[in-house]
This record gives sequence, structure tokens and C-alpha cells, in this order.
Amino acid sequence: MYRLLFILFAEDRKLLPFHVDRAYTDNRSLGRFRDDIASRLDHIEDGREPEYPPQSCALWEDLLTLFDLIDRGAARYKVPAYNGGLFDSASHPFLSAKKMPDGYLARVIDQLARAPGPRASGGQRRTSGLP
Repeated sequence: MYRLLFILFAEDRKLLPFHVDRAYTDNRSLGRFRDDIASRLDHIEDGREPEYPPQSCALWEDLLTLFDLIDRGAARYKVPAYNGGLFDSASHPFLSAKKMPDGYLARVIDQLARAPGPRASGGQRRTSGLP
């Protein structure tokens, strides 16, 4: 959870290149995952899409890639290496050894990222950056 909160905060404050570097935004950002998840969960709730497959862990794999990218840095995405240890896979082997299914992970990300309260216009609940 701390990793997710860190990334949401860093993207919101432009410490990570969300909406700054197109390749990062489109391919690696948690903001993109957050928006895709919010839309999909709304469709699931409204019965317009099926639930996430129970055995799928694709979101988890994408997050592990993002965690590694932040830990090591990536010039291609204009992401500097973060040396605080939070993303060091050797320090946190549990996260590499275990996987969280998409249905659960999607809801965790959604709960961390969406603003509380009623849905905004158009039926979608609002996504927000951190305060």
C-alpha cells in the first residue's frame, strides 16, 4: 500500500512524469491504471462488463514492472532512480513471491485513488490526486 500511495502522490506532484512524458503516461503510470480500473469497475457495477477473471494477475505484474522501474530509474520514461528502499525487491521479497488477483488489486487501487462521495456527472465517480 505504501508503494501505491507513494506513486499516486509522486505522479500528482509531478515527481514522476505522469502527463509529462507520453511513454510513461500511456505505458507505465499508475494514473493510467487508476483511470482504466475506475472505468472498468463502473462497467462491472453497471453490468456492462464481466468481473475480472479470478486467476488473472496481470495488474500485479504491471505493478511489479512499475515498482522496478521506479527502483532502478529509466531514462526512456524520464524516471529517476528512487533510492529510498521502498521499491527495492531484495528488501521486500514477499511482493515478488506472491501475487494479488486483479479483482482484489483493482479495488485496492480504486479505494486509494477515488474521491469519496457521489458519482460525478456522466455516472463516473471522480478520481483524484492526493491532497
